[in-house]
Amino acid sequence: MVEAIKTPMTEEEKRAALTLSHCTFYPASWNKRFAHDMAFFAKEDRPITENQRFWLWKLVYRYRRQIKDLDILSIAQEKVDGQTSLFFKERDTTRQKVHKVSRIRHKITDFIEQELFNGAPEDHF
Repeated sequence: MVEAIKTPMTEEEKRAALTLSHCTFYPASWNKRFAHDMAFFAKEDRPITENQRFWLWKLVYRYRRQIKDLDILSIAQEKVDGQTSLFFKERDTTRQKVHKVSRIRHKITDFIEQELFNGAPEDHF
């Protein structure tokens, strides 16, 4: 098993973790446990993984209406926007492929109607 690389939390991440721990969560939720773990890591100066860093900023953005620290919110906005733009770029290429297949299908259908049925498939059934 490969152990994840842990790096120290930045000052912004520590502030984000402590701020997030004061939000209201559903009882016994994963978000609540994670937020309190991150706050503990921030207080104890423990290092975190890239995956934990990703979820920290994602949860700060998710609970942004309960957070008053505008600097932390702007950082979370930047980080989440970058992740979202990557997601939509991937989706756009998928849509382009679907439209391309759809156009090819229509061309094939038109070709069959013209070549096999002389433009009127209803007459041949």
